[in-house]
Formats: sequence, structure tokens, C-alpha cells
Amino acid sequence: MFRKLCFLIGSVSLSMLSTASSKAAADLSNSIAGSVSDGTASIPYRLFQPQGEAPGQKVPLILYLHGMGERGTDNVSQTTWMGNLAAKTSSGQYAAYVLAPQINTSMWFSSNSNTPSEAMSLTLQALHQAMNNPNVDTSRIYVTGVSMGGFGTWDILRRDPKTFAAAVPMSGGGDPSTASAIKDTPVWAFHGSADNVVSVDSTRNMVAALTDAGGSLNYTEVAGGGHVIWPEMYQDAGNTLYSWLFSQRLGNGVDPTLVPEPVAASSAAAVAQVEVTAAVVAVPEPASIGLMLLGGVTLLRRNRK
Repeated sequence: MFRKLCFLIGSVSLSMLSTASSKAAADLSNSIAGSVSDGTASIPYRLFQPQGEAPGQKVPLILYLHGMGERGTDNVSQTTWMGNLAAKTSSGQYAAYVLAPQINTSMWFSSNSNTPSEAMSLTLQALHQAMNNPNVDTSRIYVTGVSMGGFGTWDILRRDPKTFAAAVPMSGGGDPSTASAIKDTPVWAFHGSADNVVSVDSTRNMVAALTDAGGSLNYTEVAGGGHVIWPEMYQDAGNTLYSWLFSQRLGNGVDPTLVPEPVAASSAAAVAQVEVTAAVVAVPEPASIGLMLLGGVTLLRRNRK
């Protein structure tokens, strides 16, 4: 019996990696401000609204979880790194509502406990409140997060596994013991191989645990990438992340009109959606990849004895 592990290995040049340090704040003009409370604590949020949609048209909703440095109560800082995400989903084929809650400096999204953190409970309250909008397609609720929010992305799947059609955690990690509870949710995880803030092993361990549990997932490891890899990932120059994400529906359903065309492993333009049964492709050393952006695929297979 084989254990199958699918890696989408991405690499970027040093010049492209340097652009990751530039923050991409979101335009707040198409967002509305709100808050939720549990009676003892509250958190603010921004809800970005898509433009140009037909009356009554249902679109997905994306929950975005920010990093530790964006904690606060100003209801602005949490949008610091989500400019590309908000721009990509503001209209057109990938139009979506984007919900961005902000937790304060004493809170954390994730918890090692069997009960969710207060921040997570409030986040779920805000999410389900936003889902009451009749224009939200509740079969396509997605979650993504960066750094602390990447940990929160893994954590929220165990807290409310029947809500999310897909998840995109970046530079985070989770509890491998929860893999069996979240294995049915499609995941595309991202992490930089040289992350010196959150070890890449945090994501590798989750990928291995989900694979052992029978989950289906993609993993893009940015060769030589540090902690802040998400501006380029959310920009999605190869048009692969959003096409994959928006094709996911609850119940393992996939919208065939949004499934991306397969991209050869040698493509320098994009990362492809790759089946776990794909052929084995050798991955070059990071030093030899240079300018290639998010290209290359490795499928690791070994006998389970």
C-alpha cells in the first residue's frame, strides 16, 4: 500500500523575493465596518463587497485571518497584507465577499485546547453573520490566513469543518493530531523553505499528517522563501490559486467551469493543480532554479510497511 504525498514546489528569484517586503494594503473604499460581541469581548471586522454583480447573484465568501503584527482594534491594520487578495476578488470571474476580522493584542486565533479561543469563537460568529447575506454562496466559503492567521486557518477547520469548501494557510502550522477531523476539506498550503519566523516543518508536519489520514491537498513550498511569501501568492500571476480555490464546493463538488487547465511540470509561468497520482518529476536544487516562478512538481511515494 502506497503513501502518496503531493508537493507543488515553487521557487522565485531573489529579486522577486525582495518584493515580498512591500506591504500591499487593501483599498477600504469597497468595505463596510462592523463588529461582533459575545457579551464580554468584541472584535471589529471589515467586509469587502464585490462590485458589478447582477442583482441576486450569489458569490463566494473568503475569510481572511491576519498575522500577529496586525492585531489591534483600529479595524484597519488587519488589511495590511491583503491588498492583492482584495483586488483579485473585487469583481469579475473571482468576485467574492472577503471578511477580515481583527483580534486584539491579547488574543490568538488558534488554541491547543479542545475548545476554541475567544478570538476564534468571535471570528466564527462574524463569519456566520456574514453568511446570512442572501448573496453569499454558502457552498463556497473559503478561509485563508498568514502567519498567526495561517495557524488560525488550520485551527478553524477543526472547529467548524462543515462550513468550509477549501482552505489556504500560509506560513503557519497546526496540530497534526487533528488531521482526521479536517482531512475532507481541500487544502492548498504555502510556506517558504527558509522561513526563520515559523519553521517550514510546521506546515510539512501538517501535510504529512493529512496525507497519512487520507486527505487530498496541495503544498507549495517556496524554495529559498522567507516568512512573508503571501503578497506574490495572493497576486497569483499564473492564475492558478484562484481558479483552484473558486472551483471548490462543499461536498467535494467542483465547479467544472473554473477548473484550471493542467500545466506541465516544466512551466515557468505557474503552479498547476496536480493530481496525487501524477508522475514523479525530479525537483532541481534551489540554486539552479533562479528565475522560475512557482514551477516544478514532486510526487513522493513510498511503501508503507
